[in-house]
Amino acid sequence: MLPLSAAPNTRDTQQNASTQQKSAGRCSLVWTLTPALAEQMLQLSDDEFAQQLAQSFGHWLGNITQVGKRAIYPLKLVQANEQVYHRMALVGNASHTIHPIAGQGFNLGLRDVSDMTQVIKKALANQQDIGAFANLMQYAKIRQQDQQQVITLTDSLVTLFSNQLPPLVAGRNIALKVLNYIPAIKNALVKKTMGY
Repeated sequence: MLPLSAAPNTRDTQQNASTQQKSAGRCSLVWTLTPALAEQMLQLSDDEFAQQLAQSFGHWLGNITQVGKRAIYPLKLVQANEQVYHRMALVGNASHTIHPIAGQGFNLGLRDVSDMTQVIKKALANQQDIGAFANLMQYAKIRQQDQQQVITLTDSLVTLFSNQLPPLVAGRNIALKVLNYIPAIKNALVKKTMGY
């Protein structure tokens, strides 16, 4: 996959607005490709890469006029077998490294921190040892369902989008179009991926 930045076509009219317009017209994306194709894309010039990206992605955000630094990262799921040990808890990427689909690893890590904070606050309020195994197990139990749901969702999305069988490609393209035009379904999916 290739994380990159691309800027839609903008024209700076004032020097003071230049920086603001450039950052306002930028986006980042993760493009999931086979390892061989990812290497080929990395070797292209910026113009050639922008053409390939536009051909695959389309012009949803406007014309791609600038391409930022490209990098390749292997798609791989890593999850610790145990979340807590003697006086230690794994939080965020120490606990789980998931496919970078829609920033879910970051969101999941934030929820890990939030739940750990609540466990610590409760232990302190009750004058308990925050490193007691019972408190750490409470954190692990609270986080288990959310972590598993997000890991399953992101892993399923990677499997779905990496499959190039023509009926599956057509089906997922139709599903994405429908999702884009039915706000109720789109909002429900967004809330689910945000942990609500």
